[in-house]
Amino acid sequence: MKACSHHAAIDLGAESGRVILGKLEGGKISIEEIHRFPNRMREKDGGLRWDLRHLEQEILAGLKKIGDRKIPLDSVSTDSWGVDYVFLPEDGSPAKDPFCYREGRNERAYPKVVARLGRERIFERTGLQFMPFNTLFQTAADGFEGRPELPKAKVILPIADYFNFFLGGRPAAEVSLASTTQFYDPRKREWAPIANLEEICTWQTQRQAQRFQAWSTGALGGPNLSQDEKEPASASGASLGRSSFTNRESLFWACE
Repeated sequence: MKACSHHAAIDLGAESGRVILGKLEGGKISIEEIHRFPNRMREKDGGLRWDLRHLEQEILAGLKKIGDRKIPLDSVSTDSWGVDYVFLPEDGSPAKDPFCYREGRNERAYPKVVARLGRERIFERTGLQFMPFNTLFQTAADGFEGRPELPKAKVILPIADYFNFFLGGRPAAEVSLASTTQFYDPRKREWAPIANLEEICTWQTQRQAQRFQAWSTGALGGPNLSQDEKEPASASGASLGRSSFTNRESLFWACE
């Protein structure tokens, strides 16, 4: 074990974010705030969305400040609020700004999903408190509205996991973020098939229906779930996600 190591933590909140430098030496850790910046949501493309490019730029600015001090980083990782997510386009183009959990579309989708699937069925498989902004209801809203990113997406990631991927990691869903989705089974510690989502949504295209059916049943491969609660997915050099990952195919986050 190294006598001294340095680690960058990127902490994203709904109103602000910060880059923290941690130093582990002699069994003790010290922390220093390197960079603080505002987060913001805005009306764009028919809804309330997060400004993804702004967050990317601020995160890189904070890491650059560490680099300017010639401090070698042993790891970097991100945490954020749950429930929201980013579509990664299949063609490799930049991801579009994700919807914010405060967007009103979730309130419209929530009763439709509960009516069609039933509260008992959902709760028995996930054990999560019912809130209209949980990922289950947000993704159903994508289907109801025929969100254009959906048929073009290869991967969907929670907010923090998107930024870990952005910084050079592999796509993976960290377990505490996965637990906010209402797609996670805490007893089996794996993705919980909720339904064939054709039961929920009226699809504009057959391709959308096939994609969502795959996400809801785990039929297609993709990034796996980070199951190691002691060591969150982190980066060393250009590689993120050094935690233990299951071999189970992703229920929700990706399709090939």
